[in-house]
Amino acid sequence: QNNISYKGKKDLIEILLLQKILILKKLFYFL
Repeated sequence: QNNISYKGKKDLIEILLLQKILILKKLFYFL
């Protein structure tokens, strides 16, 4: 169960990083 929880957190972190990268790309695109 702890392993599944760890994988879930890892997936969440990856999703958050992807969202940050997409937002940064949009910001640079509008500059």
